[in-house]
Amino acid sequence: LESLSDYIVMAEAGGFLEKFTAKTGQYLPAGAAIAVFATEATRLKLERAQLQVFNAQKEYESQLLGYEKLFENMNEAQKTDVREKLRISSGLAPALQDIKEAEYELSKAIIKAPFAGIAANVTVRQGEHIKPGTELCRLYNPAQLVLAAKVLESDLPFMQKNLLATV
Repeated sequence: LESLSDYIVMAEAGGFLEKFTAKTGQYLPAGAAIAVFATEATRLKLERAQLQVFNAQKEYESQLLGYEKLFENMNEAQKTDVREKLRISSGLAPALQDIKEAEYELSKAIIKAPFAGIAANVTVRQGEHIKPGTELCRLYNPAQLVLAAKVLESDLPFMQKNLLATV
């Protein structure tokens, strides 16, 4: 028997598994938090990036003031190019990228059930340190089970829809 809704729950990010709720045979509703990873280090990265954005924004604005007279003789494409170079040299662009990366890491800290189903093949426990790509468990919907059977190629002409079979 196979489920039409079958999903292998994997850890996209690694780290300390603070909370893991799935147990073999347990029903999990859609959207239920299956795993929650520790986020303290990522939150600290985010705070540091936010401070860097503040400082870099002030530096960018300061550098931009020195270009006011030069902007008078430039077209829009040149002005845009200069502004982008200043965003990078002031550290603003990399700091904004650091914020995006930290927010992305935080979004991967909670793994939720994509649909309602039963947990199976649970391979981890709360409190473990998990590597990225680790299989945590399998989730399947028992209401959508189908029988999968191997059939010899020579028997294919005899197969038809709603054919009775003995298993």
